[in-house]
Amino acid sequence: MSKRDFYNILGVEKNVTEKELKKAYRKLALKWHPDKAKGNKDYAKKKFQDINDAYEVLNNPEKKKLYDQFGEEGLNIPAGGGFGQPGSNTFFFSSHGGMPGGFTNPEDIFKSFFGTNDPFEAENSFSNMGGGHSFHIPHNSHFQHMNNKPRIIKKYFSCTLEQLYNGCSKKMKITRKVPTMGNSLKKEEKIITINVRKGWKEGTKLTFPNSGDIHYYNGRGDDIQFILKETKHPRFNRINNDLETTVNITLKNALIGNEIIINTLDNRSLNISINQIISPDYRMKIDGEGMPISKKNGTYGNLFIKFKIIFPKTLNSDQKNYIIKALPN
Repeated sequence: MSKRDFYNILGVEKNVTEKELKKAYRKLALKWHPDKAKGNKDYAKKKFQDINDAYEVLNNPEKKKLYDQFGEEGLNIPAGGGFGQPGSNTFFFSSHGGMPGGFTNPEDIFKSFFGTNDPFEAENSFSNMGGGHSFHIPHNSHFQHMNNKPRIIKKYFSCTLEQLYNGCSKKMKITRKVPTMGNSLKKEEKIITINVRKGWKEGTKLTFPNSGDIHYYNGRGDDIQFILKETKHPRFNRINNDLETTVNITLKNALIGNEIIINTLDNRSLNISINQIISPDYRMKIDGEGMPISKKNGTYGNLFIKFKIIFPKTLNSDQKNYIIKALPN
């Protein structure tokens, strides 16, 4: 009797096809990845482990056969301590390096399946792979040894600071070469959608497997890697997760105080009271008004305000006397 029902975990039947199994795994692994799942992180980790363990077993014909016949316990026999059915010479051993109950690290399975450990990059990549071309290369073919590693074609896309603050979608059109049945090439246009997550930073890389030119000798497409560029903002300067802005203030207001208004990247107005003397090197911090932190939902960096003090160009004698009386030292 199995400790865990791997078929139930993935929501598939015992006669599941390879395509159905991968589809089920893809959906559940993306949903329950601890970096993406909302709510109880410990529960998400447990679900993620179960999903990957189930996929590891059901995707391996030998392990699946053992599991179907003996349940999960059939995978836990120590190396060298096998058992078999009466009258047979077949022995079964641990599924992983001779370690009882050993399963592959779920992060390794996820990376092997999606090509990345980042669930958001994986979600972006697989959402753009529908309708692609598929070519069958026979096992043990000498073509498998040619250019086995896909080329990575780098492209850049730009986002404003507002788009990185609020999140957005970018549609990128690419043109790629695709072999025809006669091994000639035709050009094909493809639209790739990039779902930009709040708080992403310049240099963020998104890889879309098999989205570039398709090569006839191995049926594989180049990987397209989009690299994020942040456009310069007229009012804010980004420093990691923090924002910095400069506000002009008169000498009078720098000395006696005032209220300033800052328009945020999500169209709010911050009313900030100045109650202290502002010196030329003073830098005010406003907690939680910086950029969203992409890997920590609902958390933000800080906003730092620098001040540029506007001095009067001239003073008349009365003004000078007032200053002397007000500032005798």
